[in-house]
Amino acid sequence: MRTRFPRQVLEDRILKTLLYSDMFDYPLTQDEIHEQLITPIAEPLLNLIYALDCSSVLKTYLDCRDGFYFFRGRSEIVDLRIKREAVFRRHKAEALKAAKCLSAIPFVRMVGLSGSFPMANTDEQDDIDFFIVTESNRLWIARTMCIILCRMCCRGLRLNPNIFVSNKNLDFGKGKSLLLAHDLSFMAPIFGKEVYKKICLKNKWVEQFLANIAFGKKENEYWYLDSNPRHRLEKTLTFLFSDRFLSWLNQALFALHKRWFTLIRGYRSIDVDEACSLNRQKSILRGHYPKLERLFGEKLIQFNLQHRSTEEKDQLLKKLG
Repeated sequence: MRTRFPRQVLEDRILKTLLYSDMFDYPLTQDEIHEQLITPIAEPLLNLIYALDCSSVLKTYLDCRDGFYFFRGRSEIVDLRIKREAVFRRHKAEALKAAKCLSAIPFVRMVGLSGSFPMANTDEQDDIDFFIVTESNRLWIARTMCIILCRMCCRGLRLNPNIFVSNKNLDFGKGKSLLLAHDLSFMAPIFGKEVYKKICLKNKWVEQFLANIAFGKKENEYWYLDSNPRHRLEKTLTFLFSDRFLSWLNQALFALHKRWFTLIRGYRSIDVDEACSLNRQKSILRGHYPKLERLFGEKLIQFNLQHRSTEEKDQLLKKLG
């Protein structure tokens, strides 16, 4: 049986959800607010619709136009979302083609679109981000080939394979956060369905932040290959070179990338060490998550929402007995 939350708790969660999407200039429909509701326990859609229609608190802060909800004074983001959806439609086929090419690279086990692109919230100048899973101890070999391919075949698109993990490192619970939960939930996997299923199974903690999201259970419109068969080039490499040599090559490329990040790109060694290992490389190098977390925290304080977290837990405990 689903829990019906006290009105103030539900109002707070709706405001938090729209504050989060507002950071990305992204108004939400009723269904999207329900799906993306920041809540650890699933909330019925009817409760949310009733709150949006009847809550004087929400009407004070929110406005609605063309079915999209946003904060008062921010109606321009409706037009921006429509414009960005048109950009997405123009580049979707090219992005899928690029993903198909990336899936053919040796030792790649899954390719997914990540970031703002699968949410159709992208400008012309934005990167098209990819989330890539590789064979264990082959990540930096695969990454090198992925980067070369993207630089050679971009054709005006800013292709950015920015997150790499090995198939032995699919549990992201150590760094769990609302931002990571969103990224995992709205990633659009293109190849490697079985690997994606493993990601979903190992990261059930996502539902602690987004209980309505049905993580990993939604039908994915992007799939057009169920599995990623080993490419002919990968078979050739594993035939010609021993496992020991390929492991050495992976380590050498890892060391080379670390020098590149610090000496050429100018990143701090401590940031590079935190973001990179033999079986993981993430885009934290740009400070993307910490910046957004600070901004979201400031918005919560501005709307007097942050200090209610303890009170909210107490109310939930009473509700749940």
